[in-house]
Amino acid sequence: KCPMADMATRMLTFPDPLTGELLPDDNVENQVATFLVAGHDSTSTAITMLLYQLAQHPEVEERVYREVMATVGNGPISWEALGKMEYCMQVVKENLRLFSPATWYNKMSPADRTVQLGPYEIPPDTAVMISTWGLHRNPKVYPNPERFDPDRWSPEQCAGRSPYAWLPFSYGKRACIGAQLSLIEQRMVLAELVRRFHIRLDSSTQLTISEPLFLNPQGIYLRVVARTQEAPPPTTFVASQPASDFDVGDLEGLHGKQLVVLFGTNTGSCEDLADKMYRRGTAMGMACTKAPLDAVCQADSLPLPKGADGVVLVITSTYNGKPPENAKQFDQWLGSPEASERLQGVRFSVFGCGNRQWAATFVAFASKVDDCLTAAGGQCLVPLAIGDMDTGDAEAAFARWDVAFCIALLRSHGLPLPKDIAASLYPKVLEYDTYLLQGKGYGDLPVPEREAVRDRSLGTAAKLFATGCKPFEAAPLCNRELLVGAVGRSTRHIEIALPEGLAYTAGDHLGVLAANPEEGVQAYLDY
Repeated sequence: KCPMADMATRMLTFPDPLTGELLPDDNVENQVATFLVAGHDSTSTAITMLLYQLAQHPEVEERVYREVMATVGNGPISWEALGKMEYCMQVVKENLRLFSPATWYNKMSPADRTVQLGPYEIPPDTAVMISTWGLHRNPKVYPNPERFDPDRWSPEQCAGRSPYAWLPFSYGKRACIGAQLSLIEQRMVLAELVRRFHIRLDSSTQLTISEPLFLNPQGIYLRVVARTQEAPPPTTFVASQPASDFDVGDLEGLHGKQLVVLFGTNTGSCEDLADKMYRRGTAMGMACTKAPLDAVCQADSLPLPKGADGVVLVITSTYNGKPPENAKQFDQWLGSPEASERLQGVRFSVFGCGNRQWAATFVAFASKVDDCLTAAGGQCLVPLAIGDMDTGDAEAAFARWDVAFCIALLRSHGLPLPKDIAASLYPKVLEYDTYLLQGKGYGDLPVPEREAVRDRSLGTAAKLFATGCKPFEAAPLCNRELLVGAVGRSTRHIEIALPEGLAYTAGDHLGVLAANPEEGVQAYLDY
């Protein structure tokens, strides 16, 4: 059973955290109608066109397959693993560029002034229709715009592009509230289908598109062929484990220290993260408090620890540059003389959640909180950390912030780092044996003993070095020069025999571990 309450349960039984009132029945009815249409038709249309594009581009399907298998293999796809599938996100974004389910939307110009839109003067309070079909096919932004090319969304190609050139979910206060859920659904469907099946277009396909409300593609017929190849183990499986799954343990040096976790949220996501930090502090033996940001400035205001007495953590989202509902009073209070007095000397760290698609206001409120705490004389324990929902990196960024906070906290109290944290920070140092025989060094040992010590030490070092890279011995089958004549360089054709059970396909990487000559090793040891 899912531990999270579903949408219907939340609407019917969860009161407003500020007023304590339940959602009115007529509002619930309206929301259900919205979910049935906007929450179904839009994403189902996007997935339909996504599979249509995939069926016509087997090279894209293969890249998706390789990324999924390298990340999770046949294992379950976690939220963190989904965030690592960057090419899957590129494919989804490119499909939404070409076939946004909502092909247009209206925006109202400011009611109190005339604005300039390029060469056009827009009167106050004017409805402006934006065509995503035209916006996403601007050849000045997207060369050869009709071509399906997921590489348009590589970090290099996105770097100089305006964030307003891609708006399948609209923008601003009336942007699609389900954008992130839709992106998750599309990537999950893409990953789950491609790792199990080949998707191909049937010859009977005759695509027609109408637009009763959302884009409505018809006439698509796909052939789904099961994959038969046994999947290799994922190459990033270990790395995909949550980085914050470590146990610092109960630390006597933190007993009596306070941890105040403040959150700002409208949807509950940041409160979930605050719960994690609350549990983290409690497990370390700290006296913990969790509260919304507004609790700091209300009548019975929440006390904040200063200096070595404790730490204040702030986890907050931003909504179109504004604070969440349970942080609006705190936002106004930040600039007051009382705030400057109470925040001086407070040790703090801020984690901001946002989405870079809203470039103009990305984590604006979290940044403001961080700046105000610093300006008031607070002591920053860990720099502002940011979780970007657009890239799926929010959970991983939070895990890194969690680790950084624990390290900074322990070091500030002169406490040693637990082994599981230290091991994740520093590479394992190779172990070597040092021998001293009756005051003599290695070079003074008799040759048989010297060789035995050397072989044993080198064997230990080689074993430790090879633990993480899984090496294998490969016999060369062919090694010939390709260049003819005195060209000043060499290009060789090399073929090797792979061990049984090991597969190599185009695009894989092969590393070569070369051993140093024994005489070089011997000379170094003698030195």
